Amino acid sequence: MVSEPRLPSALRAVVAERRLLEILAYGLIGDREAAEHAVRATYARWYTMPPAARERVADPLSWLVTTLVRGCVVGPRRRGTCLCTGARRRRS
Repeated sequence: MVSEPRLPSALRAVVAERRLLEILAYGLIGDREAAEHAVRATYARWYTMPPAARERVADPLSWLVTTLVRGCVVGPRRRGTCLCTGARRRRS
């Protein structure tokens, strides 16, 4: 039996964080591709923030989760488009 190589603890934490965000996004959206897009968009917002702003975030995982949820649930109502898919919301 071949064992899987052990990842460094920091990398394991990043993989676990991303997996958590993907599961959450999939639960909110119900579409795997859109969920992956939402996670990428959330990370893009994080990494395009100025370093000083990122340093002020006390709990980065909470910020990522909050941003993801807002982008998938609240954002479409406010913007008329979905952060997750970029699709415009239909107006009745």
